[in-house]
Order: sequence, then C-alpha cells, then structure tokens
Amino acid sequence: EDEKTYYETDARRILSTWGDKGKNLVDYANREWNGLISTYYAPRWGKFMTDLQAACEAGEEFDEKAFRSWSEEFEWEWATKPLSFTAEPQGDAFELSAKMLAKYENLIKR
Repeated sequence: EDEKTYYETDARRILSTWGDKGKNLVDYANREWNGLISTYYAPRWGKFMTDLQAACEAGEEFDEKAFRSWSEEFEWEWATKPLSFTAEPQGDAFELSAKMLAKYENLIKR
C-alpha cells in the first residue's frame, strides 16, 4: 500500500507541480490524464475566471499574488492526496463530436 501511494503521488507531482510545492515548473508535463481536466485544470480555471470577473466588476486590479498563492495550495493538495478515477469512458464521443461540429461548422468554413 505504501509503494502504491508513493508511485501514485509521484505520478501526480510529475503531471502537476513537477516536484515540490512552490516551484515554478507547474504544468511542465501537462497531459490529458484520466480525471486531470475535471479535477485539476477546470477548478483552477474556474477560480481564475471567478476572481478575474469579480475584480473587473469591482473596478479593481486582479490580485495575481493571491491567485498564485491559492493555486499553489490547490496544486499541492491535488498532487499529494489520493483520488480515484474510473477507466470507463463517460458519454458518447461520437454524439459530442457531431454536436461540436454542428455548433462550430460555420467557423471552420471561414
């Protein structure tokens, strides 16, 4: 169990923080690992967009330092806590692709 935890944590750190907490190589080994987008990238982008919108609406400057501090904590927690992901695909890739094609078809023709 200890060895399993070690290798899983190591894999997560390579995909996210690339080592120890607070380093500048975050996202260096960006991959499309199962669950990575929904549990790592989406929450980070969501927080960024929410904070940016709040700053714009308040007529204030975006607090990048506060966001980076939050991100560092979030990234480290994600990289070091065990998560479980299913290996089974969710949804219908062909149906989604057809919907996306229909939605963006006009942009493709330009």
